[in-house]
Parts: sequence; C-alpha cells; structure tokens
Amino acid sequence: MNSVVDPELIDAFSTAGGQNKPRYGQVTICWAKSEEAGQSEAKKIWPNALINGEASTELPPPRHFEQLTEDLPSSMISSSGDITCGPSAKIHIGAIRKFVDAGFDHVYIHQIGHNQEEFIRFAKAEILPEFAK
Repeated sequence: MNSVVDPELIDAFSTAGGQNKPRYGQVTICWAKSEEAGQSEAKKIWPNALINGEASTELPPPRHFEQLTEDLPSSMISSSGDITCGPSAKIHIGAIRKFVDAGFDHVYIHQIGHNQEEFIRFAKAEILPEFAK
C-alpha cells in the first residue's frame, strides 16, 4: 500500500503541469511507549489499515472492518509498512524520509492514538530537527 511513495507519481504530477506546485504526502504513525502498545492502539483505532484490496473501499459500516480484523494480531498493523508504531524516532523518520526522497515537499504526519501531547513533544524533539533546513 506504500505505492503513494513512488517517484513515478511525482514525475507524472510534474509532467501533467505540477512542476511548481506543492507535493503533499501523508505518513501514518502511532507513537506509543513501546512498539507493541503502538500496534495495539493502531489496530483498535485504525483497523482499516489491516484490510487490503477491494474490501478496503467496499466495506460499508465500520463494524465490518472490526469483524474482519478482530482475530488478526496487532503486529500485522505495521508489517505492511503503512503504519510505523512505537517510540523509535528512527523508524518514524525513515517513513517520512521515503516521502521526501520520492519528491514530496510537504509531509503530513497522521498520528493515530490517544497520546497526542506526548507525541507532539516527541516529534518536536526527535523528528522535526531531522528535517529542519
């Protein structure tokens, strides 16, 4: 599902008239005190990340996502590479770096989870300095 982190997408955008326009990408993370806690929280809040293919767009109510994912292990939430989980700045920076390296000039960090204030402190201290100009 990380196909959006594809330099060919940026090339196609530029060719179609986007040369001087901003290029936005989104990385989804679940900051938590451990990788396991992040995976558990992400599965609970964002179970749709575990669903691939047409089911990811065709399931009507949220309870269908919950039904399909209830027996899946939380560790699967980050195995696809679409969501990074836990306290490691390195893993989150790596996910953001994929967008930067592909040519995106704006990267939105979608933090799922209930630790928003702690995440903001973490991001300010550990992530943002890596991308400061």
